[in-house]
Amino acid sequence: NTASFFSDFCASNPVYSFIQRIDTKIEALGSQHLCEEESFFEEPSENYLNFSFATRLEEVAKLICKEILPDFTDFLSCFPCGLLCGARAFAGLSCLKEYTQKFGINIRKSLISQTKTANKGVTTEHSAKLRQILSGSRKREVCEWWLDHITNKVDEFLELKGFEVLALPENYLDEPPTDLQAVQKNLEILEEMLTGEKERENMEKFVEKVTNEVYERLLPLINELEYFNSKQAKKLSQSLGLLHGSQEQNMIKKDCEYLLKMKTMDDQIRAQKFVEKKQNQMSDVVPIA
Repeated sequence: NTASFFSDFCASNPVYSFIQRIDTKIEALGSQHLCEEESFFEEPSENYLNFSFATRLEEVAKLICKEILPDFTDFLSCFPCGLLCGARAFAGLSCLKEYTQKFGINIRKSLISQTKTANKGVTTEHSAKLRQILSGSRKREVCEWWLDHITNKVDEFLELKGFEVLALPENYLDEPPTDLQAVQKNLEILEEMLTGEKERENMEKFVEKVTNEVYERLLPLINELEYFNSKQAKKLSQSLGLLHGSQEQNMIKKDCEYLLKMKTMDDQIRAQKFVEKKQNQMSDVVPIA
C-alpha cells in the first residue's frame, strides 16, 4: 500500500523505488536463509522434519531486519522531504509510519508464504519419489541402467584388446560357435589379462572406473532409501496416506540394506588392493566390482 501511494506521485519516485528494492531484498534474503531446509532430498536430514518453522521464521526475520536496517538509515538521512508538502504530507507520513511499524510483521508474512510454497514442493516431491520407490520403478530404472552400462563398458574394453564379443553365441550349449579359432583367441586374451601383471593392472583400473561411474547413479538411490527408511519420513509418508502397512516399510528397509551391503563389499574390494588378499565370503549380494 505504501509503494502504491507513492507511485501516484511518479513511477521514478525515490520512496516508491526504495520500498520496491526493500521488498525484493526481503524476498531474496528469505530464500537465502531458508534454502538449506528446502533441498533435503539432495542431502536427507532428520532436522528438516523436526524443524520448528515458527522459531526459525522468528530468527530469520530478525536477521533480515538487521541486514535491512542500514538501508533504512541511509535512506532516511537523505529523505526527499519536498515530496510530503501540502495536503498529502499527513497521508504520506502515515504511510511511512505504518510501513515502518509493520516491517517485522510483513517480513514474517513473506517468509511464511515462502515456507508454505517450499512445504508444498517438498511434500509433492516426497510423494512422487515414494511412489516410484514403492512401485519398484525407481530401483528397476537404476538397476537396468547399471547392468547395461557394465555390459557395454566391458564389451568396449575387451574389443580394444582384440576380443570378438560375438564369437560365442548366447545359446552356445545348443548352437556351437561357427569360428572356433575366434573362441580360442578370446580365451588367450582373457588368460593374458588375468595372468599378465600389466594387463591385470589395466583391468583393475578399468573396474575401478566403471564402479565409480555406477555409484554416481546408485548413491542418490541409496540416499533416497535411507531417507524414506527414517522415522521422520515414515511419519510424513503416513500423514500423506502413502504408507499403509509394515509390508511396504519392510520392502524399503530391505532394498536399503541390500544396496548398503553391496556398497560395503565394493569398499572392501577397493581396500583389499592395498593389503593382503583375503578369501571372499559367500553372500547373496553381488558387488558392482
